[in-house]
Amino acid sequence: MPEEIFARLRQIRHDGYAVIDQEIELGLCSLAVPLYDGHGRVVAALNTGVAKTADMPARLVVDYLPALLGVQDGLRRIIH
Repeated sequence: MPEEIFARLRQIRHDGYAVIDQEIELGLCSLAVPLYDGHGRVVAALNTGVAKTADMPARLVVDYLPALLGVQDGLRRIIH
């Protein structure tokens, strides 16, 4: 089990985002990106959640990731 968790964390770090499909609450999918300070350290996360539909996990990345990455970039400039 710990190996699976660490493998998933490595994949998330590689991708730069995480998709959660009903792991916290039934019917809820979410997408999260890390927020970095001026030294490149992760200090928080930014996420959005939506109601689950048949194709929602895949659609989250297409529909919401570009906007989250834009906010991530803007906040990187002001988080010290």
